[in-house]
Amino acid sequence: MIDRPIDRGRGATALFVEVGDPSALHTHLDKLPTGATWEPWGSMDESCSRRYSGWHGGPIPPLEIQPGSTFTSTVTAAPVLPRRAATYGRVAMLLLRSEQLTRLDPVQLAALSGWVLAGGSLALSVTRPEDLRHPALTGLVGGSIEVGPVADETRSEVSVPPEAQVSRNRRTPPAPDEPLSPELLALLVGYAGGNLRPSVLGATATYGLGEVHLLALDPARRPAVDSPWVHVRLIALLRRAADRQAQLVFPIGTEPMEVEEVRSYLDPNEGTRWVVGVSVLLLMAYAVLAGPVNFSVWRRRGQPLRALPTLFLLSGATFLAIVLLAVFSKGLGGRARHLTLVEAGAGTSVGVARRHRAFFVASARTMPVAAEHALAVLATPIERDKERRTDRLALDRDTLRLTNLGLRPWEVGLVAEDAFVELGEGIALVRGGTGETEVVNRSGRVLRGLILSDSGKGTRWLARLEPGQRASSSAFEAVSFLSHRPSSSRLATHLLNMHSQVEEFDARLPGLGSAWAAIEDSATLGTDWLPVDVPTLLAQLEGGEGRGTDSGLRIEHDRTLVRVVGYGGAP
Repeated sequence: MIDRPIDRGRGATALFVEVGDPSALHTHLDKLPTGATWEPWGSMDESCSRRYSGWHGGPIPPLEIQPGSTFTSTVTAAPVLPRRAATYGRVAMLLLRSEQLTRLDPVQLAALSGWVLAGGSLALSVTRPEDLRHPALTGLVGGSIEVGPVADETRSEVSVPPEAQVSRNRRTPPAPDEPLSPELLALLVGYAGGNLRPSVLGATATYGLGEVHLLALDPARRPAVDSPWVHVRLIALLRRAADRQAQLVFPIGTEPMEVEEVRSYLDPNEGTRWVVGVSVLLLMAYAVLAGPVNFSVWRRRGQPLRALPTLFLLSGATFLAIVLLAVFSKGLGGRARHLTLVEAGAGTSVGVARRHRAFFVASARTMPVAAEHALAVLATPIERDKERRTDRLALDRDTLRLTNLGLRPWEVGLVAEDAFVELGEGIALVRGGTGETEVVNRSGRVLRGLILSDSGKGTRWLARLEPGQRASSSAFEAVSFLSHRPSSSRLATHLLNMHSQVEEFDARLPGLGSAWAAIEDSATLGTDWLPVDVPTLLAQLEGGEGRGTDSGLRIEHDRTLVRVVGYGGAP
């Protein structure tokens, strides 16, 4: 059976899923405003309206909370969670007890950790002290966990933006200055160790592109479940979870929509425009030789009718030359092309990839396309002409497969795949001794065309970084291509604006600017490509992914780009 999302959710909502049924927090949080204005899970029309209406003078309403819940197996008493990371769908934050985490099977645990790695937010309440030593929990927070005093950040007042103080459904949001009762104070527990740092409701650890929150108490049990002090902090965590989605180019599981630039980049026809020019020259030469020259020559010889056989010969030769040019440029066999973007947290060994797989054949045919590995998901882009779609999604030994992908001759068939990619020991972004950002390449691959956005200090360029080498930001060449567009929300968006720089970066590394421009056009609208508070690295992995064939077709072009966000990794 193909995995299904936990909840499809509604537009303009942040889905908060409490694992278990029924949800204890549903009545307290339902339809309350989060204060977040970023909504990456809606349809294209909803997303356009929400992300750009503020720039034209219209208000952007904040997201409301939509509580959800999951089922529990009557056989094992374990929660029934997705078996693929992408099928978490619209979930902004998942609330899970540690005893439930330890009962997940390996496939569910891999899907959950993959979802967090790809940008999800997991809130964990520790219900049993022994769970702190469980490998699943220590792996998520990056090391052993120690119980300690409650941090000042947890007991301090929460800062609430104006968007979170007004409800469109006449529900009264909890007050940010609600006092901490002695009952709750006695229940609070502090955590430290691994990558944990104090937060508004316990401690938080970065895991890839996402976050894991160890809660200072169980918010779904009394007296915490009825406490406005707890509610306002849960809303703050949910607001942060939604806002962090702005930094993701391709939130995992989102459908590919605007792919025309990607299709154009991967289309072999784009590289054979010279054939049109040569054909035009041949036709012009034919028009001159077969007409005035041919008849003039035979007229001077006194045999004007001999011009007709020559005309037929010239016509046939010209037609054959044009056909041979087309065959030479397009080929007789099928072939494939790949354009992949891997997004990863700094220092992490695994990244989440959006792989665009293009297929090009000489005759109309249908073909199956299988996912690269068991946890990957496949989708065909939304086409204007839906009647052309003949593909179906099937499950074949835990691996998804598209059946009957319809391909037309000399046209590109495009398939998008969300998967996880190994990055060796990761690409670290660390603070150097002089305060500069250092890039450490432990991916085992050569990095080319490195573009470093150094925490608001400008953008820099480095042509190449070998495996095992490091480079500080001072070793990069300063370049200026950052485009900042103001937003009416609390979030400021930084766009690549690569289309205005294609020629410059293509000259530095052939095809690099065109590839980034295609990715930018197909990305989530208004993505914050270069956050100002953390460094961001854009680069190309030399040699692509190293595959030779795809679905039986030869891969003739394979370009893999990587985007690394945040500080992290061994110095």
